[in-house]
Amino acid sequence: MKYINLVLSAVVLISSASAAPATYSSNRCGPGYGSCDDGYCCSQYGWCGKTEEHCRIDNGCQSNYGYCLGVTPQPANDRCGSKFGNAKCGSGECCSQYGYCGTSKDHCGKGCQSEFGVCNNGNEKKKERCGPNYGSCSSGDCCSKYGWCGTSSDHCGKGCQSEFGRC
Repeated sequence: MKYINLVLSAVVLISSASAAPATYSSNRCGPGYGSCDDGYCCSQYGWCGKTEEHCRIDNGCQSNYGYCLGVTPQPANDRCGSKFGNAKCGSGECCSQYGYCGTSKDHCGKGCQSEFGVCNNGNEKKKERCGPNYGSCSSGDCCSKYGWCGTSSDHCGKGCQSEFGRC
């Protein structure tokens, strides 16, 4: 009988010990832990929460791992969305369902995250001309050397017409 009680006690002890870390680690954030759930801030100490102590940038809020008050995160390595610190794409770019910035159908179509960039919702962006005979790009895009507005390296790179769009 003592043996059975000893085994049952050990099982209960092991069960309760293995359950605690899962709950504990799901509230952690930062290097080695990852990002907080949507809408939560990552404190300077690596805990997710919604208080001013968690969310204020002057309290050490970690914007790469969660939302921070007064911060609009910039995309790192063209990544965007809630899984990447709520980073938004640049002007005219879409945030794909997988968290990448770009302007292709894969970025701007099905699953596009409109809160982190523009989305076409199945409609292709109207191709806009620019240059001496057409004027400037209306959407803040680059004007390519061939007179087309866009955000790709072909539009914004060598030969970009800075007088008719950004470069």
